[in-house]
Order: sequence, then structure tokens, then C-alpha cells
Amino acid sequence: MPSSASKFKPGTRARAARRNAANTDSPSIPDTPSSPAGSPSPLTERPTAASLADPIVRLGGLLIGSASSILLLGTLLYVSPRFLEPVYGNVFASLYFRPALVTCYALGSLTASWLMGRCAQARTAPAVHRTLLATAAELLAWSTLALPLSLEALRWLFPYRLTFGPWLGPHITQLGHAYPLAVLAGAVGAVATELAFAGPTWAAIAAQAPSRMGLQSTVIRLSLLALRTALAFTLARVVVDRAGFTTPIHTCSTVLGLTFQTVLASALLYLLDAASTPATPTETSTAPNVGRGRPHSTGWSRKAVPLVVALILIARARLREPVCIPGLIPDYHAKSADFTVLDRAESVTGWVSVIDNQHDGYLALRGGNSLIGGRWKRPTESIFLVFYSMEGARLLNPPYRQSSPVAKGVTDAPTAPRGLQIGLGVGIIADSLQRGGFQMDIVEIDPAVYRFAREYFGLAELHGVYLQDGRAFIEQGNLTDAYDYVFHDVFTGGSVPATLFSVEALTHIRRILKPSGILALNIVGSQRPPLNRALFFVWKTLTAVFPHVGCHAEESDDANHVVNMIFFASVERALPTGRPGVFRTPTREELGDVYLRREAYRLLRERPLVDLGMTLNSSQLAELAPVTDAHNPLASQQIGSAEQHWQNMNKILPPETWEVY
Repeated sequence: MPSSASKFKPGTRARAARRNAANTDSPSIPDTPSSPAGSPSPLTERPTAASLADPIVRLGGLLIGSASSILLLGTLLYVSPRFLEPVYGNVFASLYFRPALVTCYALGSLTASWLMGRCAQARTAPAVHRTLLATAAELLAWSTLALPLSLEALRWLFPYRLTFGPWLGPHITQLGHAYPLAVLAGAVGAVATELAFAGPTWAAIAAQAPSRMGLQSTVIRLSLLALRTALAFTLARVVVDRAGFTTPIHTCSTVLGLTFQTVLASALLYLLDAASTPATPTETSTAPNVGRGRPHSTGWSRKAVPLVVALILIARARLREPVCIPGLIPDYHAKSADFTVLDRAESVTGWVSVIDNQHDGYLALRGGNSLIGGRWKRPTESIFLVFYSMEGARLLNPPYRQSSPVAKGVTDAPTAPRGLQIGLGVGIIADSLQRGGFQMDIVEIDPAVYRFAREYFGLAELHGVYLQDGRAFIEQGNLTDAYDYVFHDVFTGGSVPATLFSVEALTHIRRILKPSGILALNIVGSQRPPLNRALFFVWKTLTAVFPHVGCHAEESDDANHVVNMIFFASVERALPTGRPGVFRTPTREELGDVYLRREAYRLLRERPLVDLGMTLNSSQLAELAPVTDAHNPLASQQIGSAEQHWQNMNKILPPETWEVY
């Protein structure tokens, strides 16, 4: 006997079921397979094994997407400021960069979560998961294109550095590099996280019932966003820390390597998407609209296009972008033909290059956005007075006369004074004292600086060479009472590493000095408020460690300019302030035939050392506290002087010279 259902025309049962479903409490779900009357919504029904994506596939998508997002964020945190440091200095390249990057990441995450929630309202759970896989793959594909193109964007934006200035310039430049990539990273992380849910996603729940959930849905969304962003940032910091500051890193190679990894990750997500797409005739005939708007099995050629283009862009950047080419580039110079780059290398501290100034006749060593030393071609003496002023610390002790010459200027005589230079530059101090009979050791964190000092600036063979972090070297326990002199000059790029100026660091320097030893410490600063706060913090810390401290400031035609401020400190050697004549008269051998040395020694003898504490009132003194490892405000106090230094560098060399590194 025929069933009563046969009385209905074809399609009547489906239409009736849809009308019955519309009368239930479940929300209407368009573009989904019809379900019997009174059955739950496809968004909340328990999926079958045939309709639900394999949990292993979802787990793979979650891991690949999350790892790609975190790796991209971590790389941007470390690498992006290094691209800008030679142009804007190490202070402004990093100033407010991390908060801005995390904000962009959160913005991308929030936007993706909202869009996924809107999309999930019209999808079954299996379709949502397949859509998430495809979306994550496409976002990563866009990232593979944006990464190499952002390197060209940097080159286009650098010429506007003077127009933007040091405060806004780095962030405007990062709009063409790091910030859009952070938005993409946040979106990928958000989409990948949604794959963790087997049923309706949190984004779908929050978007589905705003009227019923209200504040609760908002709290859920914002809480998940904050948790996801904080976790991603923490894991990204771990990636940065694992990279290691003292490990040489090549910024372009890192970016291009990340691009290649992202290509692979995107391809894997496309494969997972294909594996989770239902392909049975039953499903395709009865549910033609599931996942509508998402590519199924016919879009492989379209999906492969951005990945192939990304690989082409990687090869193009490797061959064309100067930041991607290690070593010397033929005919690589600024628009001004007077300045030529003789050699260059990307090393521990960033880009280091040797500049030949044909017009004025000198060679200079550039470290980032500063000149860390140089020599005139004729005669071969320093182009900066400060190194001879620091070397003048020898005039605080009786002269040393070498009894007999030793090959290569090295002496192992037990009476020879022993000196340590922290921060090499081009080696002016170490070279002249070593040739004068001293036993000179140097500590330099960047191997490229030492190599260039030897190859281009005539640095003599020294008693000891230690290519490592200065703080780690002075903490060694076998150096007690080892040195007669310590020369401390680590200023570069607009600031100093604060860890070498804390009470703990200076206490180690006091330990390795002999009781009558002298510390000569240079910092670029100003006595004009408010730029003088960093200077006074250094003075306060020195006086907390050494009983005798005096300051010698270089002369300047402009009182607003930052200048080299040299502190001399000792445990036993008295350093009277306020009167000239503290430094003895140099011998003829000590002066040599160097004009700038004669000038530096003359100024040391004629100008009195300054006690900076005498320039402060009691309330200002009370506000100062010695810098410690636990409380080190030195980095934040150098911003003003860093701006002055940036402006000075643009006057020393033509502005376009700083764009070429």
C-alpha cells in the first residue's frame, strides 16, 4: 500500500519541513540542508562522522595557523626595528613600536573574529571549520606576498625621513612594513583558534544571539581577544629571546626565510582544507549550498598563484634589495658622489659599514645611525677629539716609559700598565696605548667592528681581544685588580646599553681595577634640562660606587647640542674639581705627532673637572637615585638626547647618506 507521503508532490516535504523549522525557537539558518520539523538547528546539532571535519585535520589547522601567526609576530618584534635603526637610530626605531605592533595584532584578531562570527551564522559547524581552514590558508597566502613587498616599501619611504622626523617617521614607515603584517598575523591567529571548537565557535555564539547575550557576549569576545593577544605576544617574546641578542642575525634572510615557511604553511592548510571537503555524490546533491562562497575542488590553480608569486618575489628581493645582499655592492653609494661605501656587513649590532669621504679626506666607521670612529687619510689620526680626551686618563698617573721596543708594539714586561677598552670603535685608544707600551685588552660585542678596525683603520695587534658582551666579560671572577685603566665607551645609534651603567656593572669595573686605577667613561649628553637627566643618573651611579668622580665636557658652539661627557673615576686617586691642573704635563713621547691629541691634552690640563652634584639643588639631588639592574630608568631618559644626536648626524653627513646602509 502506498505511503501517505506519496500524496505530496516532489519538493513538498522539504518546503513543509522548512516552514516547521521556521516556527521553532531555533534561528533561521539559510543556505543549509533541510531538516525535519522540530529538529534542532544545523548550527547546534550533533554532527555525524561523515559531516564533521576530522579532529586531526582541525588540530593540524590549529597548530599550523597558530604557529605561523606567533612566528610572524615574533619575527616582526625583533627584525622590523633593525631595518629602521640605521635611518632613525636605535631609540626611535623601537620607541612605542611594541605597543603599536600588539595593537595591530589585536585589531586583526578582533576583525577576523567578528567576520567569522557573521559567517558562522549561515553555516553548519562542519562548513564553518572548512571555511576557517580556507580562510587561514588565504590569509597566509596574502602574508607571503606582503613580506617581500614590504622590503621595497621601506626603500621607498626612507627618503622622506627628514619630512616625517624621528618621532613619526618610524611609525609611518612601519605602515608599509610591520603593521599590516601584524594585522594579518592577528587574523590568522584568530581564525586558527576558532578551529579548536568542535561545535559552534565562540565567535558564532557571540554573533548569533547579541540580543539574548548582550553584555555577556561582549565580555566573552573581548576576554578571548585579550587572552589570545597576550598569549601570542608572550610566545612571540620567547621566540625573540631564543634568537639571542649576541647571535648574528640577517634581517632580510630572516624575512625571506619566514616568507618561504609561510608559503609552506599556506600550502599545508590548503591541503587540509581539501582533505576535509566532502566529495560524496549524496552530499553534493542534497546540500549544494553548504559552504557556499568558499572554493571547493576547482580552485587549485587560483590558490597556487600567490604562493608562486611569493617565491618569485623572494628571488627578486635576494638579487635586488641592498639589505638582502651581504657584503660590498659595486658602486654602492649615496646620491652624493663624495661618500662611498667601501665595505659593509650585517652583524650582531646591525649594519656596520666603512664610509670613504673623498671630499674631506677621511674614512669613518658607521654603526647604525652613528659614526663610531674614523681617521683622516693624511695624517692618520682620529677625526674625533673624544678618544684622545679619554686616553688622557694616563695623565692622572706618573708616565710610563718603555725600556725597549717590542715587535708589533706588544710588551709583556711586568711593569707595563694594563688597560681594558670596552667598546672598540675604530680602536684609537687601544691602538695608541698599545704602541706606547701598554698591555691593551679590548671587549667588543660585534666581530664586524673589530674586523673593519683591523682592515681599514690600522689597529695594531693587541694584548687581548674578546669579542663578547661587555657585561659578561667584567663579571668574570678571575679579573680582580687586573687593570690600571678601563676605558668605557659604548655609545652608538643615539643611546647606550643601560646594563653597562648600573651599580652592579660599575661595581664589577671597580673590582677589576687596581686601587689606584682610573675609569674613563664617555656618554653623549647635555647639561641643559631636560636633556641632562640621563647624565645626572650616570653621575649619581658613579658616585655611589667610586669615592672620586670628576666630569670633563667637550666644548660646543651651541649650548643646546649634546656633546661627549667624559667621567673620570677612581678609588684611591683624588680627582679635585673646580680647579685646573689635575692632569700632569704629558711627555714628548706621549704627545707624539698628533695634533688632536695635543689639543685634547691641553684642554684636560687647562679646564677644571666638574662636580655635577654642585649644579643641583637639594630637591633635585633627592630625586636622583643610583641606577640598578632592578631599577634602570636610563633608557627612557635618553630620548631627548637621542633626538639631538639624530639631528647632529644629519649635519655631519648629508641626509641621503644615512639611507644607504
